[in-house]
Amino acid sequence: MKPKKLITLGSYHTDYFLIGDRIPDKGETVTGNYYFTEGGGKGSNHACACSILGGNVVLIQKLGRDEGGETACREFAEYGLSLDYVRMVEGEKTGLAPIMIDKDGNNAIMVFPGAHGHYTKEDIDRADREFDDAFMASFVFETNLDMTEYAIKKAYEKNVAVFLDPSPVTKFNPDLYPYLTWIKPNEHEATLYTGIEVTDYESAAEAGKWFLARGVKNALITLGEMGSVLITPDLIRTFPAPKVTVVDTTTAGDVFAGAFIYALSVEMPLDEAVLFASCAGALTATKAGAVKSAPHMEEVQQLLAEFKKSAGLI
Repeated sequence: MKPKKLITLGSYHTDYFLIGDRIPDKGETVTGNYYFTEGGGKGSNHACACSILGGNVVLIQKLGRDEGGETACREFAEYGLSLDYVRMVEGEKTGLAPIMIDKDGNNAIMVFPGAHGHYTKEDIDRADREFDDAFMASFVFETNLDMTEYAIKKAYEKNVAVFLDPSPVTKFNPDLYPYLTWIKPNEHEATLYTGIEVTDYESAAEAGKWFLARGVKNALITLGEMGSVLITPDLIRTFPAPKVTVVDTTTAGDVFAGAFIYALSVEMPLDEAVLFASCAGALTATKAGAVKSAPHMEEVQQLLAEFKKSAGLI
């Protein structure tokens, strides 16, 4: 079926990937092996990953009028995204993020939000008509909290489903929970939000029930190589993750999210949507980089078929 319209409040920054054998300890300097730069940011990664798969995405994005902003616009166009609601603002800086990656694909990241940390109501309201017929809107906490909350409530009031990837961990008004159709933390984020130490399927399910008790409609908690746990009012279901050779996990969670909202937009059954997203995220982890490592539909479908067969899911 034709994908339903999705709206993303974007966060974009230029990523500086520093690749070495290990990530330095506090106060330590280590020598890296190589580096490269690429556009990233959780919000824009959701949008780009979804669009690469064929999604119908409206991106709201604020950038600095600088080299990083110009690069972002080229990348968005390359991934099939409209620039209708992408603004380059004089005097603002496009975000930046140094990302250190060790030989096992683990990472440490520091983000300077730049322009996407300064959204205003005007930035959101410029896209007001897009909310009238949208299916879902996705959000992250890399954008400034006041306007993220404003946009979430706008979506809710227009009967648009709300998907929140609550990263980085942010203290926010718990009254926001009932506005959320979906929340997708990883195990570390779920632990910090709920106070439940999430280490396995069982504790992830308990954390999911904690979110639902506060008004969230559905929770999907990712557990890295262990897989994920889906918690809805009607069921709790666990899903394994495909086994792949990990190179870089930096963008795997973002691509998982983008693939999942794509799957929902084409009314994929929930079980299939989670497995589809798991395969997209796993494929991303096999390559270094940000959204350029996101897979295309054919790659995801191939791994999904292989994974379902090997795991006895068909």
